[in-house]
Amino acid sequence: MEVQVAKVVDVRGQYCPGPVLRARQEIEGLESGQVTEVLATDPAAEPDLKAWAKWAGHQVLAVHKDDGQLRVLIRKGG
Repeated sequence: MEVQVAKVVDVRGQYCPGPVLRARQEIEGLESGQVTEVLATDPAAEPDLKAWAKWAGHQVLAVHKDDGQLRVLIRKGG
């Protein structure tokens, strides 16, 4: 599935709560249905982002982990 990313949020090197706060801040500027890509290195970022997205009504489309790097695709809810 090819997803068009509207915004990339690079929070590599930041730790909780930085990644979630930045993702929340950046996704607010998107239209409903647009996708943001969050790049992180904090191991806690995956569960934190998933929990926040669910709470905020967004959809986690994919999570990729590679050599300590995390890539999370989140579609903004309506």
